[in-house]
Order: sequence, then structure tokens, then C-alpha cells
Amino acid sequence: MSTLSRSTMLLLGTAFSIASGFDRPVIAVMSHPYNSTHEYMAASYVKYIESGGGRTLRVPFTANSTQIEEIYKQTSGLLFMGGAATLPQAARDLYALKVKGDESGDFYPMWGTCLGFEWINQLVGEDDSIIDGMFSAENISLALDFTDAISGSRAFPEDGIVADLAGNYEITMNMHEHGVATEDFLANELLTDTFNLISTNDDLDGKNFVSTIESKSADKAIYATQWHPEKNNFEYGAVDNDKAYLSTSHSAEAVRLSFELAAFFVGEARKSDHVFEGNLKLAINERTGVLEETSFEERYVFLN
Repeated sequence: MSTLSRSTMLLLGTAFSIASGFDRPVIAVMSHPYNSTHEYMAASYVKYIESGGGRTLRVPFTANSTQIEEIYKQTSGLLFMGGAATLPQAARDLYALKVKGDESGDFYPMWGTCLGFEWINQLVGEDDSIIDGMFSAENISLALDFTDAISGSRAFPEDGIVADLAGNYEITMNMHEHGVATEDFLANELLTDTFNLISTNDDLDGKNFVSTIESKSADKAIYATQWHPEKNNFEYGAVDNDKAYLSTSHSAEAVRLSFELAAFFVGEARKSDHVFEGNLKLAINERTGVLEETSFEERYVFLN
């Protein structure tokens, strides 16, 4: 019997679940507490993933182990977003499933942005105290200071457009007081065994912090940035009379960087064999409202 291509199977209507796994990746994104009754997800992360061709499934901040197992099974990757929440047990449980999957040859890429970057360092480094709370890096856009490790980077190929943009233009938006000092990262063997240190930066006081990391193993597929690629396209920080209070760049270079990284991560998710079965609600369908604010221009809110 001849082997049908994925596109042929989709046209014939035979193996929609297979097409879903490869061509319709669904990314898990953990929501954060908003108040006593609701959690939220910044809409910019949903739009960011959509710009790369993916969709988003919410991970409740207080999800139990049964919910986490089902979410892991039906999603093709995981993104921890920025915010101000403490690392929850649900995130630890989801990461534990990823580690177990990595050991058995499963492929489940993971990305962390800002707070999510910090969570990944805490999880992989097995040290919650790795996070330093003394950085002056609020509302500044920087060009990345790449290390020699960029020569083998998958997300930032040395001679590629992404490295050119991020390294030569001040378009990586930082909004953090917490972070990982470069010296602390280098002193943690679990982190240095797992990750290549792709870039560092200095804060406004000259203190050096880790800004980009990437797993040494392509099979582990872990990527994390202390900075915000999604803001370049989807967060203007507009206040009265459309005056921006954020230093986020919306130049052609900044927008291209955001798109390229979204496309890269969703492309990684397409390699996963996990299949979305449709019995869980996508974030865009589950949301109970939209809040318009300044820190995140739009927040999707969800009942606890």
C-alpha cells in the first residue's frame, strides 16, 4: 500500500487527528491569578502564538495533576508567560511530565518569557533562590550581547536574520526587576549542563544578567528569554492620546524579530506527536471576558 502525504490525507478527510498533530499545533500557556475569582492571560501571548500558526490552550494556575496530564497529552508545546506570579505546583508538574517525556523520546518544546524565563531557571536549576531581585531593567529595549554559544544556536543562527536583528538593534524589550545574574547561572551545574548561554545584557546600573538561553540538546527543545518578543507586535503601552509609556520598539526590525521567533517556536511544536483531541476548550473560546489596561493592553480573563 502506498503511503499518503499528510496533505493528501487531509484533503481526503482521513486522518484529521494526524493533520492536527503536525499542522495545527496547540501551545499550552499558563494563566496567572488576577483576583479571588479569576485568572488572566495576556492577549499578546495568544496573538503571538497565532502569528506563528499555532493556537493556545490555557493551563489553570491551580490545575491539579489530572488536568495537567490531560493538557500535556493534548498540546504540542508549552509557553510560560511574563507576569508577577510565584512558581506554582502546576508548573512543576507540567515540567516533570516534559522531563519524563524527554527521557522516553517524546518531543515537547518549552519556551519561557520574562517571568517564564525565571521559572525555567528555577525548575531546571532546582534552586528557587537563583532569581535575583535587584536588577534595574524596567522598560528598556536593548540589543543582545551574544556569547560564542551563538555559533550553534537553533533559534538564533549566527548568520541568520534573527541574530542580526536582535544583536544590532535595540529591540528586545525588558520589563524586569528580577532575573538571573550571569555569575549565578554559571555557578549552577544543572543550568550549565542543560543550557547554552546565548546572550547577556547589562541593566541600567551595569549589572550583568542572563538574557537568552537555549537547551544544548535539540531534543529537549527548551528556549527562554528574559525579554519580551511578543510585545514588539502586540503591546503598544498606549495611554492618554495614544502616548506610549513603554519603550517597546515597533520598527520593521522589531516586528520581524517577533514574527521570526513565533514562527520558530510554533515550528518546533509541529515536530511533536501530541494531538489535540478537541474535548478541551482553546483559550480564545474559554475566556469569559477581555480587560483593557495599560500593563497588558488586553487581558483575557477566566473563571477559576
